[in-house]
Amino acid sequence: MGLAVVAGRCDNSRMTSAFPDKVLRRFSFGLSARLLLFAVFAVATCCARSFTAGDILVSEFFNGTLAEYTATGMLVQQFQIPITPGDFFNSMRGVAVDQSGRAQIYNGTFGADLVTLDPASGVIQNHAFPGWSTVNNITFGGIAVSGNYAFVTDMATFGHNDADLVHGLVRFNLADYSATRFTTRDGYQQLTIGVDGLLYALPGEATPANHIDVFDPTTLAFVRSISLSTQGFLADLRSIAVDTGGNIFAVGIGSANLMEFDPEGQLIKTQRVTDTGLTSIALDAAGELIASDELGGIFVASTDLDPLTSFHICCFSGQVAFTNPSGGLALNSSAPEPAAAALMLLGVSALLVALKNAKRSHCMPLTKTAEAAPLK
Repeated sequence: MGLAVVAGRCDNSRMTSAFPDKVLRRFSFGLSARLLLFAVFAVATCCARSFTAGDILVSEFFNGTLAEYTATGMLVQQFQIPITPGDFFNSMRGVAVDQSGRAQIYNGTFGADLVTLDPASGVIQNHAFPGWSTVNNITFGGIAVSGNYAFVTDMATFGHNDADLVHGLVRFNLADYSATRFTTRDGYQQLTIGVDGLLYALPGEATPANHIDVFDPTTLAFVRSISLSTQGFLADLRSIAVDTGGNIFAVGIGSANLMEFDPEGQLIKTQRVTDTGLTSIALDAAGELIASDELGGIFVASTDLDPLTSFHICCFSGQVAFTNPSGGLALNSSAPEPAAAALMLLGVSALLVALKNAKRSHCMPLTKTAEAAPLK
C-alpha cells in the first residue's frame, strides 16, 4: 500500500486576499457579516468534490496541477499533486478516471509512481513499481484504465539502477495495486484503451514512431502491429485514441492537425485546429474528441474532426482526459451547479448585509476615541 497524503487544494493566500485588510478597514463590517463572507470564500476555495460528468481533466506538467474544466473552459477545481519521491521536479504525465471516479495519474520520470486521487476527499496514494520510468521528454508517459486495471507506458532509462533498463507496458491491479510488466516488445511513449476495448501502444524510443502495437487488456496477449502511413510518421505522433471501428485519431508535435487513420494506419482525414504542435488526444464513447497543444490550447471536436469549441489554459498541458469516458461532454451547460449556485446566493446575501452595515456606520460621527484609520 502506498503512502496516503492530502492533495494541496486550498490556497490560504487566495482566501485572505479576497478581502484584504485595507478593504475591511474601509467598511465597518459587522462580525456576523465578516464571518459569513469569510465562510463563503473559504468554502468556494477549498471544497473539493467528485468530478462532474461532462467535464475535462488537464494534467499541467510543469506545475504539478491536475485541473478540472467545463467543456467551455471554466475552471471547476484543481489539485496540487506532490513531486514523486525520487524525482526532483514536477512531471505529471497523464491522467485517466477509473470506474470509481478516482483519478489515476502517471507521475514522475526516472522514479515514476501511480498516484491515485480521490477528488471528493483530496486524499492521494502513491504506488511504485521497480524499474518503471520514462525518458525525460515532456510529451512521454501514458496511462489508461480498463475495468479494474490501470495500464502505463515504460521506457528504458538510466535513472536509478539496472531495473530501469527494462521497457514495455505495466499493468496495475486497482484492487490491491500489485503490478506486472507484461511485455517488453518496445519502449512505449503513450497508450490508450480504444472504445473497441483493445489496448493501443505508441512506441517512443525511436521517434518518430512508424507503427502502433495492439494488445488484449484482459489476456495481455499481443494482437497485431499497425504500420503508420508516411503522413503519420512525419507528424511525429505523441498521442492516440481509437473508436469502436478501430479508426485511430492522433496528434503529433510535427503537425497542427487532428488526424484520423483507418485500422490499417492509412490517413483518412485531417483538420487544422492550432498553429503549433499537438501533444494529447482523448476520445469518449459518445464520439467526442479533446486534444491539447504544446502552448496550453484545449480543443473539442467531433469524430468528423469538426471543431466544436476551444479554450486556453495558463501553461503547457501534459495530457487531457474525460471525467466520464463512457459519457459525453456538457457542451451546452452554462448554468452553475447547485452547490455553486448556493454559494453565489450566500455570497450575495453576505455582501448586501455588509454594505448595509457599512452605510449605517459611514453616517456615524467620528469621536476622539474612534478615529478613522488612514487608507494605505
